Amino acid sequence: MNPQPRLMALVLSMIGMSAVQAAPMISVRTYDIAERSYAVTDSSVMDGAVSTAITTSGSVGPNSFQQFDASTGVLTSITASVSASNLLLSQQVTGGATGTSAVRVSWTSFGESLFDRQVIGSVSTPTPSLSNFDTLSRTIASGDAAGDAFVAKAGQPPGNSAASYELVADLSSTAPGSADSLTSSLSSRTADAAGSFTHKLAYSYVPHAIASFEGDQTTTTWRLPVSGNIEVELGDLFTLDLNIFNLGLLGGAGLDLDGFNPKSGSGLSMTDLELFEGLAQG
Repeated sequence: MNPQPRLMALVLSMIGMSAVQAAPMISVRTYDIAERSYAVTDSSVMDGAVSTAITTSGSVGPNSFQQFDASTGVLTSITASVSASNLLLSQQVTGGATGTSAVRVSWTSFGESLFDRQVIGSVSTPTPSLSNFDTLSRTIASGDAAGDAFVAKAGQPPGNSAASYELVADLSSTAPGSADSLTSSLSSRTADAAGSFTHKLAYSYVPHAIASFEGDQTTTTWRLPVSGNIEVELGDLFTLDLNIFNLGLLGGAGLDLDGFNPKSGSGLSMTDLELFEGLAQG
């Protein structure tokens, strides 16, 4: 009577599965204001705010920043920010006028609008001036359609990149029957350096996965053991402990187990995961 074969059980333990985040790729561009000072006056409550452009020595353009190269890794987030330094925003009013002075920033990168006339600093009566400006910041997370514009695509030119700045005067009230007005001014805060706007673009990403099977080396292929094939007698139980890292944000892990060939006889036939414990097919 032929003995009944016993099933061989393979146990695969996948431990320490986490994403290894690389240091963000950061690009910074700073543009000094081109004039010593700028001013704009609003003398009508009814006509809305009045603005004037703030020119800079240089500006954001097609080559100021680079799109993310997908061969570098998997892009997980994009952070864009604009800050101002050594600038003084001030306002003067006549009579009993009240209102607001502001500096607004617009920034489009690769066709994606990051900031659209967003206020980076403002002052309202009776406060006369402002020297500590805000920092505008926007983060585009993984899965946000806006991030698609920042990834380079073969044969497809990037969208438009540009930035602009404006000084705004907004007169909100005057004394009855008066000709009061509000004047907004922007200048460098100190005489030894020009005021400026700084744009920063940071790409956070996970490098493409490389399987690591030993602590002192990395490899993309592996044979058990390294010196040759592994032999398992029918009925034996053995465990493969693999530490696969850097896959947490990449949509899953992939591992090929093949080459299970019989040494003699009809051998063992495997067409699915029925002989494995701890594995799920995906």
